[in-house]
Amino acid sequence: AEEAETPTAGSDDGGDDRSFASEVERRSAARTELEAVREGYGSTSSGRLASVYLGQIAAAEGDTAKARELWTSYLEAAGRDHAMAIGVQLNLYSLDRAEGRGEELAARLRGAVAAESSPLPKDALLFELAATLAQLGDEEGARETYQRVVNEYPDSGYAIRARQRLGPQAAAASPFTFGG
Repeated sequence: AEEAETPTAGSDDGGDDRSFASEVERRSAARTELEAVREGYGSTSSGRLASVYLGQIAAAEGDTAKARELWTSYLEAAGRDHAMAIGVQLNLYSLDRAEGRGEELAARLRGAVAAESSPLPKDALLFELAATLAQLGDEEGARETYQRVVNEYPDSGYAIRARQRLGPQAAAASPFTFGG
């Protein structure tokens, strides 16, 4: 009996084994391929997903307006109630902070935290609010909000990060005792 060959990099299986001289060259090639997917299949989930990655490339290259446009169009087309949408919304929050829109963002996050329901989990909203307050120089508000994440969502991944932001005493109070 003859054994089946497993395709490897460089084999004639349609795989891509290109190497690039620089990150800029790699991003350029990725952009070309992703734009083709977005153009040809824009109404499909793959086409919409290409917009997310094109937004990442635009942000990495400093084109925040293009990143915002791509991510916003993704959310409008794909909806806001799934894991990728949560990541895209978090990217938009980071973009708001980077562009100096912290006051406006803090107000929106406070509203989202107070709302009965939101497509984003409350622990994520609280953590983003705390990060925004910290950036705005409201250390007391940030500390209180990080503490709220720890108190209300102790098993959350955001609680781990909040403890780190609160300092060594809070980090030592983690409920996770790996081997201890």
